[in-house]
Amino acid sequence: MEQIAIIDQIVFFYVNHGLQNRLFDVIMPFITDLDNWTLLIAPLVLWMAIKGGIRERTILLALIPTILISDQLSSSVIKPIIGRVRPCNDLENVHLLIRRSKSLSFPSSHAVNMSATAMIFIYHYRPYWLGFAAFAGLIGFSRVYVGVHYPIDVLAGFVIGGGCGGFVLIAYYEWIRMWIKRRREAKRLRIK
Repeated sequence: MEQIAIIDQIVFFYVNHGLQNRLFDVIMPFITDLDNWTLLIAPLVLWMAIKGGIRERTILLALIPTILISDQLSSSVIKPIIGRVRPCNDLENVHLLIRRSKSLSFPSSHAVNMSATAMIFIYHYRPYWLGFAAFAGLIGFSRVYVGVHYPIDVLAGFVIGGGCGGFVLIAYYEWIRMWIKRRREAKRLRIK
């Protein structure tokens, strides 16, 4: 574990210092702040709810338990158990580009929530999987670049979030399958 922590720290400083440049110093704080995506996400959600078809509404319904589960699991369960301090609060010479957070580091809740969300979209829009995965990856990378997460925090977040998204997809579609089966059964009994 000690060797993994050392490698994690080396990769952190490579991303946080080694890749440092003026362009990233401007765009990564913007990318990492999910509030900045509201102007894009809010109209998309409204369109999906109002103008979208059954697939878009199904995605919205699946996202509710997905984000609730992924966010609570990462923030309220795993972070307190692991108790890892953020690199900006633990290491010297961190190139910190956003406000210092006092919350815990492992896993990255941004990575958990974005990968869980990406799983739902990837399932429904398979031809565009690379775009959804790349967007989640960009958010995860930004968390390391701005100095608030170690790379392992982000990688673990992707695994946990992907698992949450997969779990919801399996449970959600099993529930739908059972609902359809019960309706068909009730219809068949009414016909007799």
